[in-house]
Amino acid sequence: MRNPVKRILLLTTAAFAISITGCLSDPHTELGQPRPNELESRWSQLEKGMTRFQVRGLLGYPVGFKSQGGQVEWHYSFGTVTFTKASEPAFSGTDGSLISWTSGR
Repeated sequence: MRNPVKRILLLTTAAFAISITGCLSDPHTELGQPRPNELESRWSQLEKGMTRFQVRGLLGYPVGFKSQGGQVEWHYSFGTVTFTKASEPAFSGTDGSLISWTSGR
């Protein structure tokens, strides 16, 4: 016959371990994105002429991008930044400079 107290203790410990694992995981930091409460202060730090590398360091990786004409747009869940088109691929880093940004908030 099994001990019901041990069984309850084991199930409680397992449930706690599973729940705390979910709390430790932050999808924003895993994706290189700032947390929602950091977005406004980081967005306000953007300056014309910043490189793509600087913007990515400040805002994290974009969720998408579009290259059209002489410009490259990086799309975030909270807005869009636009760079001059560079000779390198869109995520190369230092080439191209920030010319404008719009916030969706």
